[in-house]
Amino acid sequence: MRSSLVRLARLGVGVLLVAACAGRDDTSPVAPSFDVASTTHTISGQVLGPDGTSICNTLPGVPVTVDAIDPVSGFFTSQGGLCAATGNGYSIAVPVGTYRVRVRGPFVPFNIGQLPFRWLEPGDVVVGGGDVTKDIQWLNGTPLGGVAMLDGAPIADVGLDLVYDFPSPSQLFRAAFGISGADGHWKDQFVYRSPMRVQEGVRYRTVGCSALGARTVSILPSAFLFPTDASAVNCTLVTGATPAFSHTRTRLVVTPMPGDIGGQAPELFGQFGVGWGVQFPVPASGSPVHTPVTATRLFRGGLIVGLAPNVVLAGFDYFDGDCGASCRDFGLDGELSFEDEGASGKKVTWSYTDAPSLERTGLRVIQRSFDGVPPADYVLFQFSFRNIGRVTRTFHAGFYGDWDLDDVNGPADDVGFTDLGGKLMYVTNNGNVGVHVGTMLLGDFPISGTYFVGTGSHLSLVDQVNALSGAIKQTSLGPTDIRYIHGVGPITLGPRRTAEIWIAIVAGDNKGQLLANAAAAQADVASRE
Repeated sequence: MRSSLVRLARLGVGVLLVAACAGRDDTSPVAPSFDVASTTHTISGQVLGPDGTSICNTLPGVPVTVDAIDPVSGFFTSQGGLCAATGNGYSIAVPVGTYRVRVRGPFVPFNIGQLPFRWLEPGDVVVGGGDVTKDIQWLNGTPLGGVAMLDGAPIADVGLDLVYDFPSPSQLFRAAFGISGADGHWKDQFVYRSPMRVQEGVRYRTVGCSALGARTVSILPSAFLFPTDASAVNCTLVTGATPAFSHTRTRLVVTPMPGDIGGQAPELFGQFGVGWGVQFPVPASGSPVHTPVTATRLFRGGLIVGLAPNVVLAGFDYFDGDCGASCRDFGLDGELSFEDEGASGKKVTWSYTDAPSLERTGLRVIQRSFDGVPPADYVLFQFSFRNIGRVTRTFHAGFYGDWDLDDVNGPADDVGFTDLGGKLMYVTNNGNVGVHVGTMLLGDFPISGTYFVGTGSHLSLVDQVNALSGAIKQTSLGPTDIRYIHGVGPITLGPRRTAEIWIAIVAGDNKGQLLANAAAAQADVASRE
């Protein structure tokens, strides 16, 4: 699920972003699950172009896909390969129900002229007592107006997706993928076309309008009938609060949020804005970048705590696996203080508990983070746990991270390794070349968990606890889209007792530099203890 498509929309505002992340990306159809006794019929017909002839005349050799969508349940299924394989006819088997049909091309650059990126055929298709014939005519689109602005100036590479305003709570169906150009105006992301063209007569909602190190002031309109209600979307951003307390002393830039390393979880966006993420390498004479959002090496990650057999507490929205009653347990009651000592770097302190969580266990966390010492590239996080409950708690704690190194072929070619007796887990590109980035676990507790997961994996709560404790292990993986769990423990705390762990975020231009920076981080922790 960690595709570039998801990343374009990941920094949207409020509930809409959470829904986008929780739902499937609709480029992968949900296969029908028919009961033996259920009745199925077909929706079939031809796909026509703007001139009323076969769409294959308009898009010769371009694979075209037709989707049948239930806008209420979120169910959809597809037939692909039109034009390139089977002509312009389609036939899709569906259960009895009410559907909308949609046509789309592939996510590769191709000339679609004035067509919108996706076309939703007007009107419902009701499947009841028999098969239904429904021809689709893919008509030309209309330019979308509007601009993305940061601190009053146009900003490039801000993502903006339009999704259909369907009632389905389970997933969002995307209609258009946009990105701002150098002048701030919208262009189509995947077909490299400016201006962005949109289908008329459809109700849309907006997803996106965010940048690293920035706070979204407004995205107007957020829901609209195009172009009757509005023909333009304006995205207004300002520099957020996060740059002031981010660690920027070395080439490794990291924003520390409560339980959230990088500041990419959305719950505190309204107050602080989006963090810089984990950016590397940032030249000494330069600064971290606001866009594109893929500039952060860490898509999402931070503190994770597991209590046997099936309680997982996280400092971020852990949507790659089951999250129990609460998807974010730490940090929502966070209190911030920080000291900026100039050339000596920053010391940032967050105090928070798991009290806002439906799965609260009575843990208070004091999180302190420190800039590394140049020329080594690392940032230190110290997590001090205090049991403020009335019973003894035993748990494992550590780091979960979804790393995306987009240097070569995007995150799908990443590989992950474990080193230094399990203290170090890291990710790099296939071939073990280029940027290396990962975590070093330090402190008095033994390394327990070293578990890599890849594309398509979904961990149950029990699996997450077992990964933290080391009951299951996976010490290398790839090439794939890499995530991992890195843990220490067990940690047993009686009432009012405390314990601490250290997590160093480390990076290097190659493996040798990564190991040298990990050693520097370890020496720094030893000096602080």
